[in-house]
Amino acid sequence: IDPKLERVANPSLFDSVIVGQLGQLESGQFNVVLGEVLARRLNVRLGDKITIVLPSLTNSIIGVEPMIKRLKVSGVFTYDQAFSQEQNRLYIHYQDAQKLLAKEHIITGYRLVPTVSEYQASILSRLADDFPNATVTHWSERYSQFFNVLQIQKNVFMIVVFLLVVMAVFYSTSSLVVMVSEKKTEIALLRSLGMPSSHVVTLFLIQGFILSLIGVVLGTLSGLLLSTYITPVSGWLEQVLGVEFINKSAFMIDQIPSQIVWQDVVGIISATMCLILTSTLYPAWCASKVDPAGLLAHD
Repeated sequence: IDPKLERVANPSLFDSVIVGQLGQLESGQFNVVLGEVLARRLNVRLGDKITIVLPSLTNSIIGVEPMIKRLKVSGVFTYDQAFSQEQNRLYIHYQDAQKLLAKEHIITGYRLVPTVSEYQASILSRLADDFPNATVTHWSERYSQFFNVLQIQKNVFMIVVFLLVVMAVFYSTSSLVVMVSEKKTEIALLRSLGMPSSHVVTLFLIQGFILSLIGVVLGTLSGLLLSTYITPVSGWLEQVLGVEFINKSAFMIDQIPSQIVWQDVVGIISATMCLILTSTLYPAWCASKVDPAGLLAHD
């Protein structure tokens, strides 16, 4: 890496250095900065020397042997230690790397940081068109296994949410059916006074809409409130209950992240309202079929 450019492109890496300084990676010094996990495995500290074996051969008095170089540890960072792909990573000045690999004045790759806040898929295609001989990859492809696990968990969560909505629909239907059974006498009186069956259906549809609207509003507000403050709430629960909700070694994060996607919120609310309103059709139809003459004859 070029420390000067790295400070602009990846300032969090500089902030994650716990021992030494990333700026000590100067050309010709052959200093390296190790990840904390790798430094612990090699049992090295600041100022120690490590030996690397390069994929090139040299001729000596004892014959052909691989090229060996001693590097000095000038820093230790924790930035990427949670990612299994990064546990064996070290940083060295790019000019020193060129000398070690016998590729002076040759840069094998660039890392670009877009200035836009959100990643745009068009950037990859534009770079691939501008540099047809280069391999263009997005950073998420390096952690594709991790994101696949997250996608599976998201799909499972969506199934659980869908089942909860279905349970709410059945509960709403059963509640209205019970209400119709309890209010048969009142319905019969209304029908005997001249209320048409269509008005009875509309009455129960409005009642079901009001109940579902109250439930959706309360659920949405509580969900948004919990999503906004999920990180401090989960931290408080971990301290009170003495449990760990997020295992950093497994999930590569130490807290529950939260981002409200309003498009998903609107979609879930709309789908829930449609399902609950659909569930009120059967109870409303049962109420419209109440026979006032046969029911009131026994009262």
